[in-house]
Amino acid sequence: MQIKKDEVRLKIIEKAENEFLEKGFLGASLRKIVKDAGTSIGNFYNYFANKEELFKSLVEEEYINFISFITSHEKLESYSYLGDIRDTTDLLKFFPSILDELLPNISDSFVLLVEGSKGTIFENVREEIISMLNEHIMEHIQSDSQGDLYSLTPLISEQLLDGIILILKRYEDNEIRKRLLTAHIMFYFNGFVGLMGNN
Repeated sequence: MQIKKDEVRLKIIEKAENEFLEKGFLGASLRKIVKDAGTSIGNFYNYFANKEELFKSLVEEEYINFISFITSHEKLESYSYLGDIRDTTDLLKFFPSILDELLPNISDSFVLLVEGSKGTIFENVREEIISMLNEHIMEHIQSDSQGDLYSLTPLISEQLLDGIILILKRYEDNEIRKRLLTAHIMFYFNGFVGLMGNN
């Protein structure tokens, strides 16, 4: 029996991510993953119960971190100077640095989570994230004064998520990704603030 080693587990995870990204969970071959990792099916089961547990090990942390990012308003309370902000222009000056601190590291595993999870417990995560983004945006709309903004929020939420996925697919460098993700979210935030000001 082969001895469990961290490097074998990491190699399995690395090869699994490549296979899942290329073919999605349902199309991915466990035999190919194991072969590419330089181990055997029997040894694979020393590390993971099955293919879905392997998939879960790749995406679960990013899922938790991104959902927390969407839902955590309380983190903003730690920025005491926000209480002194009186208008939107001032808020827009501070928001990029706040966002840069709060935005979790998002990797290729997030693409896998959103686009390749059919057949797993995460298969509806795209709809879940869009719904949560939509609810989050709607929390900031005053129903008596914002008119058509309610109708736009599902579209804004979907395009925001699609932009995140596109950035992750096009750029590999983590620093570039973080900078572009911050700019992308700021673009939507600025537009949203502008729409609220016009209603």
